[in-house]
Amino acid sequence: MLVLKKNQREYFRKIVHYKFAKIKRVLNLDDPYFTFKVFEKIFEKYGDEFFEGDDKKRLELFSQFHVAQKCKELREDVNFYWKGIPLEFIDEILDENKDIIEEEIKNLKDIVTYEDSKEHLNDIAAYSFFENMTGVIIAGFGDDEIFPSVYSHSIGGIIKNKLKYKLNKDETAVIDKGNAAIIIPFAQHEMVDAFLEGVTPKYHEESRKYLEKIIDEYPKDILEIFDEIEDEDLDKSTIDFAKEKIKEIQGKKEGLIDDYQKAMENVKASHTIPIYVSVINLPKDELASMAESLVHITSLKRKVSFDQDETVGGAIDVAVISKGDGFVWIKRKHYFNPDLNHHFFEKYYDHRCYYDHRCPEEIENNIIRKNKKTSEIGGLRRLKGGKKGEEKKHARQVL
Repeated sequence: MLVLKKNQREYFRKIVHYKFAKIKRVLNLDDPYFTFKVFEKIFEKYGDEFFEGDDKKRLELFSQFHVAQKCKELREDVNFYWKGIPLEFIDEILDENKDIIEEEIKNLKDIVTYEDSKEHLNDIAAYSFFENMTGVIIAGFGDDEIFPSVYSHSIGGIIKNKLKYKLNKDETAVIDKGNAAIIIPFAQHEMVDAFLEGVTPKYHEESRKYLEKIIDEYPKDILEIFDEIEDEDLDKSTIDFAKEKIKEIQGKKEGLIDDYQKAMENVKASHTIPIYVSVINLPKDELASMAESLVHITSLKRKVSFDQDETVGGAIDVAVISKGDGFVWIKRKHYFNPDLNHHFFEKYYDHRCYYDHRCPEEIENNIIRKNKKTSEIGGLRRLKGGKKGEEKKHARQVL
């Protein structure tokens, strides 16, 4: 699909405008939460030095620090996710959209004065294009596949006639003899992870960080105690031996962390494996019910958590894809109340046929010609006996 160059530039303009607007809100002190976070980082770096001088100097330092920090974080995040973006391609984006970036920087001229800040803003504009993504998930069976597979892609806009996309390997799976079942949550998945593994990923990450902190700091505290000991009865060689052993423990930090990681993975497996064994043997209707329940628990968590946006909720569409039946809706919401719009379904089923590609009139006539038999024609029951007028009426009802 071809996308006009002017449309590509307009898309890029909107991304840059949105990103710079967020920066401007922080620099204008219109976003208390993020402004406070920036002040925390500045004070951590400069200390009391930040409060010296006049307000203008502090504002300049504040804007310079925030723009530089935002550029650094964005560059690191994008390069980590995309495993590196060629600098030549970044330069091409900047050259092709130089006028757009300069126009957006003018909106910040009153609060961003340093030349190096302008260079950072150029990088922010270019890297912001790689930050905005959405997901596309493809699941089902191929013509020659016995088992299903699911592929998850992150995609974005087009720039320089190149589509931004990436295969998410962590959210991609193929069912085969060695992988009989899989449960893959998308988007907000913390509650599903907690259900499957017995602990949220954030809890596991924080516990690992705290363990690293203990290994780093606790031996140092013990060494300080040895330094304070002034007991003549305690042999100096014994103290030195103890210090060496403590330092050895610090040197084994990575090994201890790896052992902890393996132990936690075993604990997770003890929760996950029984669930997967059940999934392998569940019938299709119960698989659909399970999938819906997993969405429900995420919705409930978001609903009762005041510090999280309620991004999951409302009616849930549920479908099952199987090799024999294809795509089947289990639950499907409409934009209207079905009980108040019977005419919609009467009209819809009067002019559509899901099980036969022929037009309704042709199916109707075929039914009438073979009215002495009972069998299946494209999923529709052939009619048996009766007058021609009655058979036509019955055929319309079936359709």
